[in-house]
Amino acid sequence: MYRKQKSLAILQLLSKLSYRKILLINGWDELGKTVAIYTNKLVMRTSDELKKRSLKEKTSYDLVIVFSPTKSDLDFISKNINSDSMEMLCVSNSKYTYNNKSVELYQKSLNSESDALDFSKIKQVVLKYENCSHPMEYSVFPSIYNPELILSRGGLKYYRRYWSWKKSIMERRVFIYLFELICVKYLKIFSFLPIKILKVN
Repeated sequence: MYRKQKSLAILQLLSKLSYRKILLINGWDELGKTVAIYTNKLVMRTSDELKKRSLKEKTSYDLVIVFSPTKSDLDFISKNINSDSMEMLCVSNSKYTYNNKSVELYQKSLNSESDALDFSKIKQVVLKYENCSHPMEYSVFPSIYNPELILSRGGLKYYRRYWSWKKSIMERRVFIYLFELICVKYLKIFSFLPIKILKVN
């Protein structure tokens, strides 16, 4: 499977196979082309474009996927989108992580703003949404472009070693993977994971 195709693995977190209308914020083109298969109508916007939009009444989306959301992105969603039957995926990167390369690859391809919120602040804002209860938290290993594992916070105990000692030594990444193995499998630490996903139904 090509790397661009593997990056679509986060769509496995979705609850349905098809959606009437999807809003994709700060997404990359390859993702947009595949998401379009899931819906009758796909709307793609950047954070900067949303700042310039003001809707007279709330509109309905079955699904919202937002990468590195800003406070204004989440405010727009809250004020302008009917959340009664909305599903949402918020993807963000950690500011402090053991795998900076994963974060750099993620940030490089996004149409995002520098004032993106960190994961804890995203949770604080989203939990204030109407009808929002018990959002699920996930992380992608090793990166969103080449995912081998997608685990929930509670599922970190199912972490398995997807990398080889020999290859990691050759690529000079053995200490990164070793740190990941210790933090995730044994210590169950979620804080320093490079890419995190918040799912809201």
